[in-house]
Amino acid sequence: MSRSDLFTVKEILLSDSMGPAEIPELSRLKGHNIFAVRLDRLETKLNSKYPALSDLRVVRRFPDQIVVNAVRREPFARAVLNGRQLLIDREGYFLGTAYAEQAALPLVKGMRSARTSSGSRINDDRYAVASSIITAFRSNRSLESLPLRSIDIADTLHIVCEAGEGEEEEIEVIVDAKSFTPRLAELGVLVSRQEVDLSGVKYVDLRFGAPIIAQKKHNSP
Repeated sequence: MSRSDLFTVKEILLSDSMGPAEIPELSRLKGHNIFAVRLDRLETKLNSKYPALSDLRVVRRFPDQIVVNAVRREPFARAVLNGRQLLIDREGYFLGTAYAEQAALPLVKGMRSARTSSGSRINDDRYAVASSIITAFRSNRSLESLPLRSIDIADTLHIVCEAGEGEEEEIEVIVDAKSFTPRLAELGVLVSRQEVDLSGVKYVDLRFGAPIIAQKKHNSP
């Protein structure tokens, strides 16, 4: 019965969470006996070749369908590693080279990773801190006027975040790895109450009891 035409693969179904995807390896399954499809080998091959897809699973749906479930990884930040700018998702998986159209994503500096190939995961524990800081900036509506542009995580006791709409409005926000969440919330309160004129600020150091605000130096006429 397993050789019956009833069990010939006629349709490949992709989950909606995969988004648009061109996967030639799947279309080639059509016309083959559904029992002859080695699901484990197929999953291994697809996971290796398509790093932008996570939690990929291939199952048979009898009598004649192959169903692929996966979630598309979304670019979360850019990372500078080995002289290259790479796209990276929230969990630290590399998605390939970052191009100009991804310039709005924050740039994470000061990390190391032995592997940077697409689909591999960064093996620097400091990325977890950087990811949490990026999330803290994005989730605080009071900091919308200070979009995070870059973060230098080389020294977790002196993390330098560059934030602002453009280079002229850019300021440095200095935090540490232990207390950045409440301190960024405190900065958000200052910004929302307009207690700080950001246009004249060079940096805000949030590592101590009260924010230390340094003003930009203006050249005398």
